[in-house]
Amino acid sequence: MQGTVRGDAFGALLAAVAGAASTEDALPIFTGVRIHSDGDRLRVLATDRYRLSVGHVPWEPATPEASIDVLAPAGMLVDAARRLASTDEASVHADGDRIALRWGGTSVSTVLLAGQYPDQQLAKLLDTKVECTIQAETDELAAAVRRATLYSGASGSVTLTTRDSGVTVTGHDPLAGESEETIKAEVTGNHLTTSFRARYLTDALRAFTGAPVLVRLQSGMAATAITAPPADDARMELIHLVKPMLPPAH
Repeated sequence: MQGTVRGDAFGALLAAVAGAASTEDALPIFTGVRIHSDGDRLRVLATDRYRLSVGHVPWEPATPEASIDVLAPAGMLVDAARRLASTDEASVHADGDRIALRWGGTSVSTVLLAGQYPDQQLAKLLDTKVECTIQAETDELAAAVRRATLYSGASGSVTLTTRDSGVTVTGHDPLAGESEETIKAEVTGNHLTTSFRARYLTDALRAFTGAPVLVRLQSGMAATAITAPPADDARMELIHLVKPMLPPAH
């Protein structure tokens, strides 16, 4: 089973997705990254049950019937992602128990993880019913989240509140005080107030540094989808899903 991908795009996707994998060895299936082919796309997915990252890049299978569906350790892929950053083309090869990435004169491989991803449950998470969309500059939103994090308290949470003119980012700590900052953003749909674990929100935004980002909110405790605006020339597509938290008590 083998095919080729654009190396820099695949590396960027691996780096963005693998960070959502769990570090808890008690649940080994969630410490891995699922890589599987779907026609002319290579799809990459990871989750720790509280957040989920999924994306895809174009790929060319070596033969029409070639396909890949594996679960690889996230640590190996994070290391490979850094080395793929300046690579035009890389090959992906998998057999019964190993996956290998090759580019130039370099080859890295690792033993695969056993187990199957809960596809039906994950498909339900990806079926979002958006009630409010925020389009903002990633760097501005991420900076506001970082400042609010200083006041996130024991819960480690920050809150986004959408308004006609933008989004207000709030952090509340009974001991340190409260931070509130509004940034300009294009907001469509219903106005919502949603709290997040600050670290997870920061990690999700990092993948879109230097570009606009879409934050698609659902009501209640349904996951929020974070992605880039549609683009015809995108080398990859990426979605982060982050579960909201109950808002901290004031």
